[in-house]
Amino acid sequence: MNTQMTMEQYRKKLKLENLVIGASIVILFIVQVLAFCQVIQPPQDSRFVDYWNGFIAGSAMGVLLLLAIGFIRNLRAMRNQQELQKWYNKNYDERSRKIATQGQASGARVFVLLMLPASIISGYFSVTVFITGVAAVLALSVCMALGKLYYKRKLG
Repeated sequence: MNTQMTMEQYRKKLKLENLVIGASIVILFIVQVLAFCQVIQPPQDSRFVDYWNGFIAGSAMGVLLLLAIGFIRNLRAMRNQQELQKWYNKNYDERSRKIATQGQASGARVFVLLMLPASIISGYFSVTVFITGVAAVLALSVCMALGKLYYKRKLG
């Protein structure tokens, strides 16, 4: 199977990516406005509403800005052949992919190893935080195990 794609295929991939990013930007903007106007509210008590709406609006704005940067980067790459070649090489360079894969795997392992003691310590102060920490470790561990099984079958 040929894993390399042509520049024209890569350009089409960037166009599709920009369509998805554009739709995501619109949705996040709507969510931000609805949270700011307090149309979206958590189902709990009213003390939490202002914090929740501020968090949702701020998070939506942060992700929206990151998506906008990616959108602009893709547009620039599609209009400039040298920029397109640069991003293609960056995305399909085997060394960069290996570094990213190893970094993600190491980060996940470190998270699991550090989060368990942190959850145990936090259990002395808040049972909710303890359970949340253990649940996060469990979820990440299951995702890591499923990923290993998937790639063992796919590559093995």
